[in-house]
Amino acid sequence: MPSYVHLNFTCNVVLIKRRNVMDAFERAIAAFSRPVDPALATGMQQVDAHKMELFIDHFIQALGLDQGYSLIVLNPTWHVDEPVYGYRMGMSSDELTLIKSQEARLRTVMSSLREAEPALPPQHPEFKGKHWQYGSFVAPKFTHRDATFDSEKWVEVVSAYLGQEEQFRRAVLQAAGKERGAAAMAQAARLLARPGFFLGSVLRKDLLESWETAADAVHTTFHALHPGEDCLVNTWVGTRGRWVMLDLTAGGKDWGPALGGDGTVHHQTLPHVHELFGGVRRLKENARHDETNRNGSTEQGVTEALAQARAARLPSVANRHHHAYLLKKQAMRRAAAAPGAPPMDPADKTKEEEEERAWRMQHQIVLLQAELDLLEEWAMRYCQGQERAPLSCGSWKDEAIALRAGLSKLHSATGVEAVYDLYRHHKWEIFGQEQDIGEINPELYDEEVISHDMLLSELSAVLSRAIRHVIAPPTATWTGRRVLAAAPEHAKEQPQGAPPTPRHSTAPPFAYQVNFHIFLVSDRTRQLSTQHSKSYSAANFDVEGYKAAVDTLKMYNQQFRFHVSRISLSDEPALAAGVAAATHTGFQEIPTSEDFFDAEMERVYVDSRELAATLRRHFPPTKKQQQLEEAAQRSGRISLTAPVRDVPVYVLQMERDAPILLDEHYNARALEDMILVVANSARRDEHPTGMMCGGALVARPVSPLKEALAATLLHLGGVLPPHLGYNPRSHTVTHDWLWSVGAHPLSFTSTGMEFTTIQRDALGRAYLLDALDTSVEAVNAAIAQLLKAKPSAALFQHVKDHQAGVRDLLKKFADVVGVWRSSASMAYSLDFTTALEYLKQLEGDVNSLSIHAIAVSSLAEPTRCGASVVDRVGLLVPFAYLGSAAVVLASLLYAVLPMLFRRKAKAY
Repeated sequence: MPSYVHLNFTCNVVLIKRRNVMDAFERAIAAFSRPVDPALATGMQQVDAHKMELFIDHFIQALGLDQGYSLIVLNPTWHVDEPVYGYRMGMSSDELTLIKSQEARLRTVMSSLREAEPALPPQHPEFKGKHWQYGSFVAPKFTHRDATFDSEKWVEVVSAYLGQEEQFRRAVLQAAGKERGAAAMAQAARLLARPGFFLGSVLRKDLLESWETAADAVHTTFHALHPGEDCLVNTWVGTRGRWVMLDLTAGGKDWGPALGGDGTVHHQTLPHVHELFGGVRRLKENARHDETNRNGSTEQGVTEALAQARAARLPSVANRHHHAYLLKKQAMRRAAAAPGAPPMDPADKTKEEEEERAWRMQHQIVLLQAELDLLEEWAMRYCQGQERAPLSCGSWKDEAIALRAGLSKLHSATGVEAVYDLYRHHKWEIFGQEQDIGEINPELYDEEVISHDMLLSELSAVLSRAIRHVIAPPTATWTGRRVLAAAPEHAKEQPQGAPPTPRHSTAPPFAYQVNFHIFLVSDRTRQLSTQHSKSYSAANFDVEGYKAAVDTLKMYNQQFRFHVSRISLSDEPALAAGVAAATHTGFQEIPTSEDFFDAEMERVYVDSRELAATLRRHFPPTKKQQQLEEAAQRSGRISLTAPVRDVPVYVLQMERDAPILLDEHYNARALEDMILVVANSARRDEHPTGMMCGGALVARPVSPLKEALAATLLHLGGVLPPHLGYNPRSHTVTHDWLWSVGAHPLSFTSTGMEFTTIQRDALGRAYLLDALDTSVEAVNAAIAQLLKAKPSAALFQHVKDHQAGVRDLLKKFADVVGVWRSSASMAYSLDFTTALEYLKQLEGDVNSLSIHAIAVSSLAEPTRCGASVVDRVGLLVPFAYLGSAAVVLASLLYAVLPMLFRRKAKAY
């Protein structure tokens, strides 16, 4: 939306204890992750986005950044050859398949949860960082703040919490047993046990209340309210915190439109650190290798000693652990072969295979622990306390970081308790201070500078996209509002052909009371078939869920009211005929993968414009609404806000055998005067969304609740989804799917029905910008009224005689500017509710300014008319002389010409 108000963002960098904080995040990722495929223990991992959200919220509050917008960039240690991980709020389809087939196992795991999940410790005043200064103080751009002390204290606080989380996870995994899929069972049990969590309530309803029907329809039931499978992503938008997170290590999957196009996310969208710094790493390894191979150097002796220690210790540890396992296995076989022992059951055979698989994982852990012990021992012997440590210490440090990251993943996947404390207090100080390799190889300096510049440039582009699409998304405009009011006493004197007053293209204004009129229009003329009737029917719109979610959008000085009406098309023939006329049939080609298209399939859809026209005729505005609109027009006042606003929400509950959508692709649409929703009982695989994630189409949720909430946010304040943008140079709409993530209704990749804090800020900002833009145009229109009076000596004297009105005009203008500054100050501190409180005062000042401008302009009217009369008299004088001369000349010609003609005739 074009605006007179410019949004300026001040970007600042917060310095933290980087290695310590990164260790805490790596530990959290390992504790919150589980395999995507329950049959694999070390395959692609998925991180619980809900737990990570709470963890990041705690970190942001500890640094005192919760009153601003933050971009968190993570780069955890992860080997490039290992399977990647991503963030997901829900569960994978493979996990749901496993859960519905193992009822008794899930109940056993749930019965073991006698205690609640570990909670993050509350923010202690001693550890909570000081907030940035907002309000009248504007922080300079490109500055930095030292928060190393606060971050170090935070690491100490959350270390205990992470230990409790790891211990709780091990207990749940042990209750789930050693069979495959223990992590999926543990996650399902934790979701069911979380109080007030929407995914837990859905699973509880599907899996615990009616096991007979859930065993056959768990997928249909679960996906009726949520997408088929949340996309694994490497970016995330906080729900309760004002932050966006970017993980450079997480791989995630490609996502975007199925047919590609602008803004599709792929493996080259985000910077890859291992590729950008690959040259730096190779140069460092070459320098260390050359120094190690130099005859007689200290590096060579230290490296050879470490190699000999590895060759002696690691095989010994492996043999001892393997020998202990063989003795245990031999004792079990002897017990099974003893006289009178029961015959071996096939289930015992499977149990033995699972125990052997668990032993292999534990054997790998033991070897990694032994190697990490050896590296730390050598570091404490040769590197600790040395100002110029050997170059080998840097290689040992990199190896130790990779080993510890691998141990964290294995402990998280298997639930095996570590033999010793994995995260020791000495951290990385034992490796000493590495020498500057740039002195040995000057090429390294240039390579590092180039790599850093490339990384920062790509990160700045990602930050810019986050600001334009998430923090300050574009706003849609629908209506045109009058911005200059004529004085009531002069309103009747305006001629009929006078030009209309200026109008401001705007989003809907802020209303103190919003009435949501929900019309549930049901159509049961075509009942579902027997096969579909057994599954969940989404034709019954979740009104209570809609009301609870929309109610979170109101400001504290706002009031939302909901009125629900139920109408049947069988009782309204005219409305039924209009719905039938707006229903069309088309054919579409829907891709099922990246390289394959289905044949043309018949699709039924409702044209939103035709349906809206029918609804306007069938549901005309009430007399009270018409009276309020007429009173507002007659008042002649400039309205920055609205006392009451009515939002009709029409929900078509279409119980049909075939899926029905709006305009071929949507479950809900936001129009300028209403919200349209179509709820039908189409199954999840009957009409995909057209969005692709990892080479597969994202299934459409049967329930339109998510799209209805997104349409409501768009209708209230014009806030667009994060994948939409505007290019001012080409005047075109752009698409960018990078930040279409997070657990909120506007996300296409994740599950969630809760609006984020950033989206509520965007709604409040849209309200405020609309009022400020309308007031600016009203002030400009008032100034245009004053410009009609041309400066002159007579006008100056006339205004001087009536200076009281002019002084009042200047005072009102100063009041308007003061309110602008006050509201902008509150918006700078992200206190939009207080900023909206200034709108009443601003509305009164703008109307007073407009009235004073018209009054001052009318005072100059007599002077302007007098000057016009004098000018006209001055112009009449020369015209009078010219007219007299023309009359005299015509008389002479009339008298002389006949005499001349008679004399000429006599001569002939």
